[in-house]
Amino acid sequence: MRADALCQHFGLSGQTGSARSSTILNLLKISQMDPGWSRPSQIAMNPIAWLIEINGMIVDARRIPRALQEEAFRQGAIPFVPGDEST
Repeated sequence: MRADALCQHFGLSGQTGSARSSTILNLLKISQMDPGWSRPSQIAMNPIAWLIEINGMIVDARRIPRALQEEAFRQGAIPFVPGDEST
C-alpha cells in the first residue's frame, strides 16, 4: 500500500503520517529494509542483509570468497552462506 493511501485511510495528512512513521522507526530502532524485520522467505533479496565491512570498506557479502562468507555467517553478519540456504 502506498503511504499516501494509508494516511488517507486513517485521516492523516502526509506530513503527519511521515512524522509518525519517523517516530515509530526511532522508537523501535529500525530502518527501512531492516533485515531483522524481513520475512525469512525474502531475506535473500534484501540488499541490506548482505552488507558487511571488511578493512573499512562496505561490501556485498555475496561477492566475496566463500571462506570469508562462512566466517561472516559464523559471526552473525549475514543470514546464511549463499548456496547453503538450508543452513
